[in-house]
Amino acid sequence: MKLYFDNIIFSLQPTGGISVYWYQLITRLLRDHCNVQFIEHPSNNVFRKKLTIPQNQILAESNWPVQCLRYLPLRMQLPNFSILHTSYYRWTQQKNIPQIVTVYDLIYERFRRGPALWVHTWQKQKSLVHADRILCISENTKKDLLSHYPQIPEKKVQVIYIAASDEFHPLPNIPNPGPQLEPILQKKYVLYVGDRAYYKNFSMAVDAIAQRPDFMLVAAGGRPLTKAEKHQLDIQLPKRFAYLPGLSTQELCLLYHHSFALLYPSIYEGFGIPVLEAMQVGCPVIAVQGSSIPEICGDAGILIPNPTSHLFAEALDTLENPAFRQTKIQAGFSAAKRFSWERCYQETMSVYQSLR
Repeated sequence: MKLYFDNIIFSLQPTGGISVYWYQLITRLLRDHCNVQFIEHPSNNVFRKKLTIPQNQILAESNWPVQCLRYLPLRMQLPNFSILHTSYYRWTQQKNIPQIVTVYDLIYERFRRGPALWVHTWQKQKSLVHADRILCISENTKKDLLSHYPQIPEKKVQVIYIAASDEFHPLPNIPNPGPQLEPILQKKYVLYVGDRAYYKNFSMAVDAIAQRPDFMLVAAGGRPLTKAEKHQLDIQLPKRFAYLPGLSTQELCLLYHHSFALLYPSIYEGFGIPVLEAMQVGCPVIAVQGSSIPEICGDAGILIPNPTSHLFAEALDTLENPAFRQTKIQAGFSAAKRFSWERCYQETMSVYQSLR
């Protein structure tokens, strides 16, 4: 079995959830000395820099700019009956090349409009039509895929759950937090992790904490604060807010460990890795009962069916009960055990084997 990995995602984003997924698969392919070649383009991706790929396993696709190549079929010939797995919605027009594409979410289809949606939908549909197997990272993503692309045969689609890093775990020995985190860890805070796109409902998280003057809100990661976000925070949470971009895994794990709860008000997720990270560390989760979140945490999370800032604030109140809080933490540990990158890798390898 000759496998070709299209590493274009490393050139399309400096970091991010898709890069994590691709990095985890590649790490194990290299570990197991698999017969794989990596199709690459210039990249400054954080996760690509962590990989040591032998030079004889790297192929340069083209001198064309990656922003053009991302919308085009693969511009190189592969040996017949090789298997191509693309990281971000590409395809080859060659015959006798089994093709695999992973679908992460349907965010564009659900929330974008205009040219951005048209281009993305055209590209994704091309990749899906050519694919022999389509991997979805949750049952909800599969459901959305089949709803938005009804021409895709369901028999081609398989759910393989992703995971969170093993570096997220309970901390029996608390490391030195450093000067950035130390003053925060001494306070009672609620954690918000990741992007703050409008469907993520960050403003609702701010509204919820504004109703609880005993808490501060800590936002980790995501793009820089917008003027509107900064204004809302200055008005509603003066001196009760911290924004921490660029954290290491250890620093984020430490924040989960000390946090009163993870507040995750997003109304749509392909998977929701921060929810799983929090459960693995022992941080209670308050989230929205929708999209993929119930698949990930089930009864371990406090799930709000119709999200409002008032209901999120009420959910925080319930966690003030030590017994109830401990029940949720233990349920989170149990729920998190269902997911692992090794399991994701082995199930993906089984798909490759089925296409030989």
